[in-house]
Amino acid sequence: MLPIATLLALALSAGADADGDGLTDAQELALGTDPNDADSDNDGLVDGVEVNKHGTNPLEIDTDGDVLSDTEEVQFFGTSPLMSDTDGGGAPDGVEVVLDMTNPLDPLDDLVGVDTDMDGLIDAAETVLYGTDPTDADTDDDRLSDGDEVHTHGTDPTDDDTDDDGLSDGDELLDYGTDPKRADTDGGGVDDGPEIDAGTDPADPSDDHIDTDTDGDGLFDGEEVNKWGTDPEDADSDDDGLSDGDEVLNYGTDPNEADSDGGGVEDGEEVQNGTNPNDADDDDIANDEDNDGLTDNDETSIYGTDPLNPDTDGDTLTDGDEVLIHGTDPLKPDTDGGGADDGEEIDNDTDPNDPTDDQVELPPVDSGVLVGGSGCAAAPASPGGPFLAWLLGLVVIRRARQS
Repeated sequence: MLPIATLLALALSAGADADGDGLTDAQELALGTDPNDADSDNDGLVDGVEVNKHGTNPLEIDTDGDVLSDTEEVQFFGTSPLMSDTDGGGAPDGVEVVLDMTNPLDPLDDLVGVDTDMDGLIDAAETVLYGTDPTDADTDDDRLSDGDEVHTHGTDPTDDDTDDDGLSDGDELLDYGTDPKRADTDGGGVDDGPEIDAGTDPADPSDDHIDTDTDGDGLFDGEEVNKWGTDPEDADSDDDGLSDGDEVLNYGTDPNEADSDGGGVEDGEEVQNGTNPNDADDDDIANDEDNDGLTDNDETSIYGTDPLNPDTDGDTLTDGDEVLIHGTDPLKPDTDGGGADDGEEIDNDTDPNDPTDDQVELPPVDSGVLVGGSGCAAAPASPGGPFLAWLLGLVVIRRARQS
C-alpha cells in the first residue's frame, strides 16, 4: 500500500500523471498500478496503452494466459492478447507458436491434441507449457479447473493460492469475491486472508486498521498480520513473557515461538536470567532441575549444593530459600550450631543464624532426681554427681556442633 502522504498528494492532484503513461495518478491508484512506473508489469507495454488501447491488464504480463506476453502478441505475432486461441482453431496461441510451429492466425492448421482430463487444456500444453497434470482437471485442488485458471482467471494452476494471501484461488473467487491475483484486494494494507480471519471485510479498506496497535505491544496491527504473523489482539502471541514488540524490536527473537533458540528455556525466562534467547548453548545455565529457586549452574559453581535435590542438607528448607530468603547455609542443617535445625528454627520463629535462641529440649528433672526415658530414678541431681557429667557432656556436644 502507498504511504498516506502519497495518497493525500494523489487526492490533491487527481489530474496528474507522474509517470507519463497516459493514466492519471488517481486512475492508477484505482487500478492498483504504480503511478511512478509507466510499465507496472514490465511487459513492454506502458500502462496507459494497455488500458486505453488494447484492453489488457497492466498488472499481468500475459493477460489471456496463452504463454505469450501481451507485447509478443501485439508487436510480433499479431494475435489477440485477450484471446488465448486467437484463430479459434482449438489450439492456444502459445501452443501453436511454441510447440506446434503452426500459424496462430489460421484455424485450419491447429493440431488439436487430446485433453484427457477435459479441463480445457490439451495434454501437451499441460505437460510442456503449464506444468499441470493432464490426468487431473484441478492440479492444485483449489476448486478451479486448470483450464479456467489459465484461460479465464489468469491464476496459477499449479499454486492453490496464487497471490499468497492465505486464501485459495477457489475460495477467493467462489466464496469471498476477492481478487485471487491481488493479496490485498481492497488496498487497505491488510491481506485478504488475515482480514477474513479477523472478521473484517477484505473489500473494505476502511477497516484494515494498518496504523492501529490494538494490543499495545509496539507493533501496528498491519505489521503483525502481514509481516510477523502475530496476533494483533494479543500482546504476547507466544506467551513467553515478552511482548511481540519487544521480541521483534529489542531482542530479535521469534514472537511466534516461545523458545526461539530451541534450547529448552523460554525467551522471557532467558531475558530475566541474563542469558541469550537466541543461543541454545547457554540455556542449561538457566535450568533449575529441582525447582528450588537456584539455577543448576549456581548450585554447582557457587553454592556446592545438589542441583537434583531441592533440600541438600535435609533441614526442611529448600536450598533456594536458605540462600535467597534466610541467609542460612544450604549445606549445614544447623547453620548457627545452636542445636536446632534451620527449618525447626524457622517454625519456632527463632533466628537460624543465632545460636543463643535455639530451643533445645532437655530431659525432664523431677524432685532433684534425673528421670530417664522410662520414668524411673536414674541418678541424684547433685552438682557433683552424674548430672554434672551429663551437663558437661552436653556443652561439649554443642561446641562440637558449632565447629
